[in-house]
Amino acid sequence: MPINRNILAFSAAIHAVSIILVGMPRPAIAQAQMIHVSIRGSDRLGNGSMQLPFRTVTKAIFQASSLASPSMIQLTKGTYSLGEVFPLRVPPGVILRGDEANQGAGVIIMGGGAFSQPELANLNVTILPSDRSELRGITITNPKGYGIWVTNSSPIITGNRLIGSSQAGISIIGNSNALVSNNHFSQNRSAGISISGSASPTLRGNIIQGSALGIDIRQRATPQISDNQIRQNQTGILAQASARPWLRQNRVEQNRQSGLIVLGDASPDLGIGADPGKNIFRGNLSIDIQILGSQTLQLEGNQYDRVKVQTKLTAIKPEIAPTIPTIQANTRSSSLIPAPVQPQTIPIIPPPSQILSIPQPIPKSSVVRISPKSNDQPPAPPAQIDFSLPPITMTPPPGAMVNRPIVLAPVARAQNLAQSSARFRVIVPDQQQIEAIRKSFPQAFPSRQGDRAVVQVGAFGDRNLANLLVQNLVREGFQALIEPLP
Repeated sequence: MPINRNILAFSAAIHAVSIILVGMPRPAIAQAQMIHVSIRGSDRLGNGSMQLPFRTVTKAIFQASSLASPSMIQLTKGTYSLGEVFPLRVPPGVILRGDEANQGAGVIIMGGGAFSQPELANLNVTILPSDRSELRGITITNPKGYGIWVTNSSPIITGNRLIGSSQAGISIIGNSNALVSNNHFSQNRSAGISISGSASPTLRGNIIQGSALGIDIRQRATPQISDNQIRQNQTGILAQASARPWLRQNRVEQNRQSGLIVLGDASPDLGIGADPGKNIFRGNLSIDIQILGSQTLQLEGNQYDRVKVQTKLTAIKPEIAPTIPTIQANTRSSSLIPAPVQPQTIPIIPPPSQILSIPQPIPKSSVVRISPKSNDQPPAPPAQIDFSLPPITMTPPPGAMVNRPIVLAPVARAQNLAQSSARFRVIVPDQQQIEAIRKSFPQAFPSRQGDRAVVQVGAFGDRNLANLLVQNLVREGFQALIEPLP
């Protein structure tokens, strides 16, 4: 029958094609090569394996740069500072990973190095991620600058802690579509996240607290910001210039001044119609939403205190610092029109490279004072030297324990020489706690302070770095001290 012959011919053709496809070689699936790093490792004797890890992230990055296939740099617990060449430049496609399940607890990269780019000189940066690189499960802190600097690249930054940087935890500039998700930002002085240029990153599921600005958005940036908790900053979100942020389902709460400030021609998308914003502005001390431009924002679909919404009353030229009139709220009225009162001023905020500390608008009814952190305090003056005492011998007696760790990786840049020379060490005065300390700080080892048995946790050339390690120890419940080294 002709129908059966056609079916048989069709089946035979399919069988022949399947034989050909089975016989063809399948494309190889690239497997990421693991490079292990441990503070107990060695750059000189290690090979990056689990048994013989490298000592520094710098050495592991150099190794990853020479590999043709993708690689993952796995860090064990410890503080990576001495011997590192900052900023750490993570190559394209490389994953730098610590403890992602615990959001980088105990895996600390601390420090920074000089970095410049056109129109932005004298930056100090800890990590420079390249396009398609990933940072996962690391605590990053830079007491002299920025934690992460992203320029014209689109890395993935997820599951990290960014704490204690003197500028922004993350700065994203240029043309970038970076993904920043599930990170915890805390006590970064100028901003948790700074976004500028034409960057369009995605910020999702982050906690951002304890900064002058939670999120600073400027120039033509168009970030997508959703499901974040932005709290306990001076100002939660600042949008200025021509920025067009997209805001959905964020909680902007308990900020010490304002929840959202809109300057210039910035126009945040807070939702409209069938696409409500569902943002919550609540518990901000002075103002929930403050619009100092001429634009009108759609606020329906968001939760906020109606008496804490403020709009601009008079035209302000761009070069003049904007004024912030204080709302005289009538709790019995739902009107959003503020009563005219004596205005106060705030300065125009400079570019990210010039930010040191950002003064915030202070309402006349309250004064907010921020006590400086311990790592902002100047080092204690050295003790007066008694020249009547005999000189200290530089050679330890036989059998004496040497307290300074051996640095196996040579310092490759002149600006890091000062950091590699230890001048301060961090100790815990109770040696019985050494096993508990090593669970979070495995580099700790027994030592002595005069006649007293102590635990040495780290040694640094910069007192600010020593202060940050002390803060980490205190957070873990240990008493820690800084001792100057001879």
